[in-house]
Amino acid sequence: MTAATRKLAGPPVAAIRAYDHPMTTWFVSRHPGATEWARRQGLHVDEYLTHLDPARIRAGDTVIGSLPVNLAARVCAAGARYLHISLELPANLRGRELSAEVLTAVGATLRAYNITLLPGGWSDGVNSANST
Repeated sequence: MTAATRKLAGPPVAAIRAYDHPMTTWFVSRHPGATEWARRQGLHVDEYLTHLDPARIRAGDTVIGSLPVNLAARVCAAGARYLHISLELPANLRGRELSAEVLTAVGATLRAYNITLLPGGWSDGVNSANST
């Protein structure tokens, strides 16, 4: 029997990618130290990313990282949970690449946030400094 005449036992099964799976946990950071810190925490993470495409996020997902507030709001609007890497960083460490050890030393933790975009922003034509 050749490959052309062989019958399959059933219909082909579509491959499942992590971003198609319900309740995916994403870790988003472009910093190697943060990624290593997350791994050392023993977190269950389905995908590690350096850039998040918010269109991939589904209700029930969890997104972990230090996202800009506008992206974190889109994550929350999609019905996903957002866990922010929170830390109190001394001025002398700002702007530097941090190792997993430094993140642990400064007390990095994960904090859940629910961020909502509110109407009335600058792009909505509202200038709160000049409003009457």
